Amino acid sequence: MNSFTLIRANEKLTVKISGPYIKNFFQDIRAIGPCDWDPAKKCWIFNDSTAIFVAVVELLKSHKFDYSIIDETPKPVSQRSVIIHKRSTIIPRTVIVTKPQISKPQARKPQLQIIEPEPAVDLGEKYFEKLKDELISRKYSSHTIDSYIRYNREFLQFSDANINAVTDEMVKTYLRYLSENQKYSASTLNGAINALKFFYSTVLKRGIVFERIMRPKKDKKLPIVLSTEEVMKIIDSTSNLRHRLLLMAVYSAGLRVSEVVSLKISDIDISRKIITVHSAKGRKDRNTLLSDAFIETLKIYRQIEKPESWLFPGQQSKSHIAIRTAEKVFETALARSGINKTASIHSLRHSFATHLLENGIDMRFIQKLLGHANVSTTEIYTHVTSNHLSNIKSPLDGILKK
Repeated sequence: MNSFTLIRANEKLTVKISGPYIKNFFQDIRAIGPCDWDPAKKCWIFNDSTAIFVAVVELLKSHKFDYSIIDETPKPVSQRSVIIHKRSTIIPRTVIVTKPQISKPQARKPQLQIIEPEPAVDLGEKYFEKLKDELISRKYSSHTIDSYIRYNREFLQFSDANINAVTDEMVKTYLRYLSENQKYSASTLNGAINALKFFYSTVLKRGIVFERIMRPKKDKKLPIVLSTEEVMKIIDSTSNLRHRLLLMAVYSAGLRVSEVVSLKISDIDISRKIITVHSAKGRKDRNTLLSDAFIETLKIYRQIEKPESWLFPGQQSKSHIAIRTAEKVFETALARSGINKTASIHSLRHSFATHLLENGIDMRFIQKLLGHANVSTTEIYTHVTSNHLSNIKSPLDGILKK
């Protein structure tokens, strides 16, 4: 069970955690305001203010966590003491009350001595720079670099172990936590294993930790595909021109969400009807389709929005919109369309490939358009196309006709 200690002192609010890492909560607390994470002491440090303090307390209450508050802010001489407000019986600091020393007829007030807890184990922050340097030197993408560092930091926070004392049992426990508590898929678990193995085997030269770690079997799930009518219904469900163009780009060219948000005006060749995707997955460039309908909408969009460099600029024109923003655009359009499918923006890419296959386009050509390294990845769409099922009649129909 997680418990927290809030310490107010020297115009700082320190929020200490006792318990395992909680992904969603960690994101929520960072959203309260600017703060620093101290991995050694397992705490966040805010600039203290009434608003910040109240927001942290309300967040803890909403998650139903146990917490204690230690107020060390300066008080008048007559009231100077350590004030402890408890919601639970857990007090992370040890408070010792010394016996009063009587030198006069009147005894002095008891004095409070606060003993700081032992410093937390080394969580390996100094090694993460080495990990980052190694990944950069091997030309890993920024997304992979961030995820590798994040998985290793989360693992050490979860295990609360010294970086030099990690065992394969700790790794197994962490992977079980990701699988059962966080509901991670097999591919995501494999990503976590890759991150941990690279760090301990390549950077720390301790490959023995992973000798008994078995990789999970990959999920054999079929992609969620939308019909052509459903695709148009989703696109028509948004009245925002930019959002409409974004969804059209994903479906008409079979783009990944990371690819569509990073499109530049210069990537679009209207005369050749080609979109060039730069540094896609695997740091590969490729060309894909540019539809006539997209071109017409693009012309209107450029006249109204006048984008300079990025096709979909963010709030700061020097950068593009975030991936999460694009995902929310699709989620909103899906909800408005009334389509009852657990689809995501990536379903538009799946639908692009499936509809091309149903229209008789060669598998190898679709592979090139999608940027798949292996045609076996593209072949999954043969399992969701309706062509191979349309000529087969259900035995129920045969029975009812008799």
